[in-house]
Amino acid sequence: MTAREVLTAFGEEGERWVVGFLRRRGYSVEWIGGNTDYDVLIEGCVKAEVKTATLSAGARGLGSGRWQFSLRRNGKLVDEHLLFLVCWLDLDEDPVAVFVIPGRELDEELAKIDITTGNPEAYGGRWSRYYEAWEVVDQVLARVPARKPELFREEIQEEIPF
Repeated sequence: MTAREVLTAFGEEGERWVVGFLRRRGYSVEWIGGNTDYDVLIEGCVKAEVKTATLSAGARGLGSGRWQFSLRRNGKLVDEHLLFLVCWLDLDEDPVAVFVIPGRELDEELAKIDITTGNPEAYGGRWSRYYEAWEVVDQVLARVPARKPELFREEIQEEIPF
């Protein structure tokens, strides 16, 4: 398996975990995955992106290291309603932590998020209030009008200069 395939499979594990977790909590959830510009559709209207990371290389245990999440996707803007950041040490166990961030908190051009401590519960930075903040799912659902979702963002067609 190539490095890209390994990363893709790792990301898909995070997506599957989030889908399963939300379904166990009673939500209607579709795993969209690589077929669209977002990963998960909740209650038919809330688009969510799932990013998965392992503790940075060289870290020993949860006391050191960091979790790094890349948000860039081929130059497209971050415009999902929800972002799930899944911190995983071992795929045979549940994630160490999940940050549930409403999309309105994300700058459109934001390229990456760092959880700057190996122990996500002890993290005190910008995203700390979203540590295990599963109530954010209901808050976002209350704000997003029910409608048929767009599976792909509208592309701007540029005239070819020849």
